This record gives sequence, structure tokens and C-alpha cells, in this order.
Amino acid sequence: MTCDAPRNIYLDLGVNWCNTLQLYRDIPEARTSSAPWEVWGFEAAPLITPHAERCCQALSRGEPMPEAP
Repeated sequence: MTCDAPRNIYLDLGVNWCNTLQLYRDIPEARTSSAPWEVWGFEAAPLITPHAERCCQALSRGEPMPEAP
């Protein structure tokens, strides 16, 4: 398998209330990279997971983040 172009991947292994999904933007190296970013978020708490799903969908569509319940 080959990669056609470089890319950046940010893994958020504890999305919680989605306050860390865009944290990669605060890293200086992230601001200077010309390669696109893929953000993968995971949350194990079943009570928070529906909210995390809504946040990820909103970010993918370029919409504002929904309020936490």
C-alpha cells in the first residue's frame, strides 16, 4: 500500500465533551503543515457518546459545535 500524499492524523482517545477535538490546531507544527488533517475521536462513556457523535458530525459539515446536554 502506498500513500499518494502526506497527511496528518490527530487521535483524540477521550473525546469527553468534545472540548479537545480541535486541540491539534494549538500545536505550532500543525499550523505550518500544508498536509490535510484527519481527526479521529473516540469516547467510551455511553452517556457521552451521543453528544460526541453530534459534535463530530457538526465538525465534518463545518457547522458550529452543539451545546453539551
